[in-house]
Amino acid sequence: MASVTSDSGMVSLSLSPVPDSDPGLVPAIATPSLVVSPPATTLPGVDSTHALTHVLDRVLSLKKDSGLRQALSNGGYYKIYQVLGMSANTMATLSHKAKVAGVNVNIYLLQSEEELLLALQGFARFKANQLSQTALSNGDWLQVTEEEFAIYMASFHLNPPPTSIPPVTPMHRRPGKNNFFDILTLYNITVRQLNFLLNAEIL
Repeated sequence: MASVTSDSGMVSLSLSPVPDSDPGLVPAIATPSLVVSPPATTLPGVDSTHALTHVLDRVLSLKKDSGLRQALSNGGYYKIYQVLGMSANTMATLSHKAKVAGVNVNIYLLQSEEELLLALQGFARFKANQLSQTALSNGDWLQVTEEEFAIYMASFHLNPPPTSIPPVTPMHRRPGKNNFFDILTLYNITVRQLNFLLNAEIL
């Protein structure tokens, strides 16, 4: 009987002749007694939903109940490419529901939150160009840190988007028909301020 052991010492092959065969012939098939799987060298697939979650959690550091996060979810934006392809006009329509004085109203994004989305789109172009790519992959987004985005944000505020993009202000948002609380939201009037105005008989 003969045996062969590989250099690693981890695989042993039995070369015993097949019964009733010529002992001078080596079997056509040698069965290893131990199989060692190679270590995984690649990360599991990452989809665009994971990429956006990473951006919201680790890059923008948004709280779970933040208005921006809720507005994106309410609008059906769960993937990073959806956010990157969003127009400024669409951003102005994003909202989430909240209760004001016991009444459900639509709360729209703050201008600073819209600017944050615009900055994220600009960062995506900047980072892709830095990597000599046409666009960032989902895996690339997982490597983005809060620190490098903060550095880009400083540059973004020094060099705002082109003036061809109309500024988004609360005046562009029309309240729902006969929705009194939407009007309060539109003009940033709080319940406390409303009570003061009513008591002063200004309204």
